[in-house]
Amino acid sequence: MEKGYFYKAIAICGFLAGSFVVLSQDSSRVARNHLGGQLGGQMMIGLRYERTTLSSSWFQGNVISCVGLNANGDLAAGGPAGTYSIQTGFHLLAGRNWLFIEAGPFVNWNKSGPHTFANLNAWLGLQLKTKGGFSLCAGYTPILYKTFTESSNYWDSVFGIKLLGEF
Repeated sequence: MEKGYFYKAIAICGFLAGSFVVLSQDSSRVARNHLGGQLGGQMMIGLRYERTTLSSSWFQGNVISCVGLNANGDLAAGGPAGTYSIQTGFHLLAGRNWLFIEAGPFVNWNKSGPHTFANLNAWLGLQLKTKGGFSLCAGYTPILYKTFTESSNYWDSVFGIKLLGEF
């Protein structure tokens, strides 16, 4: 994949995420906020925020952001302390009541020592919702495109789990 395609994909993700925010302002439905933690999912550990911006009886659209640590780093080898990441993107959920299929693209913006790079990723998984306002999600998170491949500090975790609470 050429770099031009990567930048177009980033622009499309940004446009769609922005569209969700604009559409949510005109919607009569109340947007829900979700806050929690994430393990794996192209991030070792992270703090995650999702906002529901589109909602219908069968579908839901969430704009996501997550900050966290992607790897412990190479301190023993004299390298940087770790790879720090910010994830942005959106997920579409399809389902009813308590079980949803969740899918969508997201971008990891990474900083590791002197290197700054981005990866285009995807999330495909299941989300279980409780009546108490909590969600447990598990998903497959492959890297679709990398801009920097020579980092031993990057932990490529193709499965992720997240626990979210609604407020």
